[in-house]
Amino acid sequence: MSLFEIENTLDNIKIAKPVNQKTFIHYGMLEDEIQKIIIGRLKQEVDEKRSDAPKILGEELLFIAEEYSGWQDSRKHLDILALDKKGNLVVIGLKRNENGLHMDLQTIRYAAMVSQMTPNDVYSVYAKTYECSEEDAKSKIEEWFETTEDQGESGEQEDVLNSDDFLKDVRIILVNQNFSSELTSCVLWLLEKEIDISCIKITPYQLNGQYLWDMDKIIPLAEANDFRLKQKQKKEEIKEQKQHNRDYTKYKFKDTKNPLKEQLINNLPKNQLVFHIVKEYVKRESGITFEKLHEKFPDSLHRIKRFGVIRKIENIEEKYLNRYFSETIFLDDRTEIAVCNQWAADRISGFIAAAHQLGFEIEAMPKP
Repeated sequence: MSLFEIENTLDNIKIAKPVNQKTFIHYGMLEDEIQKIIIGRLKQEVDEKRSDAPKILGEELLFIAEEYSGWQDSRKHLDILALDKKGNLVVIGLKRNENGLHMDLQTIRYAAMVSQMTPNDVYSVYAKTYECSEEDAKSKIEEWFETTEDQGESGEQEDVLNSDDFLKDVRIILVNQNFSSELTSCVLWLLEKEIDISCIKITPYQLNGQYLWDMDKIIPLAEANDFRLKQKQKKEEIKEQKQHNRDYTKYKFKDTKNPLKEQLINNLPKNQLVFHIVKEYVKRESGITFEKLHEKFPDSLHRIKRFGVIRKIENIEEKYLNRYFSETIFLDDRTEIAVCNQWAADRISGFIAAAHQLGFEIEAMPKP
């Protein structure tokens, strides 16, 4: 991206003239100066209380501390520590070079360290920064959260400070003049792993003796971030639905065709039910071959046919051995078979129906 100044020529024709762009190093601006400018603007944004005003880092943030090093056995200092409107701590890393070398590693380390902070730790750090009491610090932070436009599902203002969401997560913001492909690849990978990390590019300009900064959030792009958040929400909903639909039913059964096995075998989860019915059927049907047993328990009873209900142990690929019970069953001809332990709730009913045809009475036990 480039910045252009629109000028009028002597012929009153408008032309676009590129604004002088160089590096922070060329302009003689140190990282410490850049950091002070960003912190100063963050403080101004809080004082202005204007939600429509551009934000230097693209969002409302409450500055907590600079050069923070509140951990034992380490001399490391993170550049800027802040809070966002959702109550997350935000670790802000700053460089003024052309590649952002090691920014990702440093800020991840700092994020891990501050993740241990408690609310009282935050009040204490804020109090030290703003030279006030911890009680005043808590009040100031609470007041800042109260200025948010976000509301809960009830339509009422959310009490972030006293909710379970306060300090629930740590976010990372990387700020630099440029980012290497190695660093951006790392950031994109972390985003895929649902680590909240973003990159803001500062491009410095000089116009009529004044410095201009173009602050551009390059990762994630707003549209891509919306998509990512929707995908994350979708995954969470699917996971929640699967958890809700998970089948914890226990079963009991007896073999009505074996007078020696009239007693009930109970309290079996569905995969154990399958194993024990196959085991009892083999005991009852003396001399049965694998082929005959496979006819009684065909692959079609299982959701994934390549696993089936039973397999000869010698025919199971090593990578799939964990899909079968480690306890095997020997037929009279010494054929060793294994029973699949992967049973979905939508398939166990088909197996139960087949087992009924073989003389097994099966009942679902009452849920506790």
